[in-house]
Amino acid sequence: MSRLALVTGGSSGIGAAIVEEFGKAGHRLAFSYREDRDGAEALVARMASVGVDAQAFPCDLADPHAAEALAETVTRAMGQVSILVNNAGPGRATPLEPGIGAAMREITQVGLASALELSAHVTPGMGAGDVILNISSLNGREPPATVSAFAAMKAGLDAATRALALELGPRGIRVVGIAPGPIERADAPRPDALRDKIRSKTALPRFGSVTDVAHLARFVVSEQAGFLTGETIGLHGGWH
Repeated sequence: MSRLALVTGGSSGIGAAIVEEFGKAGHRLAFSYREDRDGAEALVARMASVGVDAQAFPCDLADPHAAEALAETVTRAMGQVSILVNNAGPGRATPLEPGIGAAMREITQVGLASALELSAHVTPGMGAGDVILNISSLNGREPPATVSAFAAMKAGLDAATRALALELGPRGIRVVGIAPGPIERADAPRPDALRDKIRSKTALPRFGSVTDVAHLARFVVSEQAGFLTGETIGLHGGWH
């Protein structure tokens, strides 16, 4: 039987690209979404049209109990998760002003606390060869101004990747991260002036695509990357 992958925040953007790429690799798919029901249903339909078993699960990971409920619901509906992709946690500006503490708590709950809680609930049934993939960000390493809360959350996710790799490694479970840099997203266009500035800071120079991230994700969870763990791989076009 093919392995089951669970992708959080999978109805659009990087998450949806990973779902589609994992489908090509022969995995069964479960993915969560918060509000985009139409996008989730469309993705399930696309997967079904090419013979891939995919199911969508509504889930608001801002709720501290949502990760546990998601793990239980997915396991009951589709079986044991073998590949967990912690992708939920969209970026947002967090300038230093009153209220940043509340923003930090919200961002951390969705992007870090829920990733750890979900990992805790799916790993008891995991075994050798199974993988946790955490989608981080270049901002966790080289943050620009006004994103301190988001950057701190992603830096925490990178640290968790290293620690969990050590904790789960004796069971043969790998934990890996990907830290995308400037990624082009149709649903989040940037002003032209900002696009030019960003391109000037990459070595290639160009933006990456969600497909670029999905291709790397497919590799790092595969058997070909079986000796890779505890690392967060930068995918940023030679950012400098």
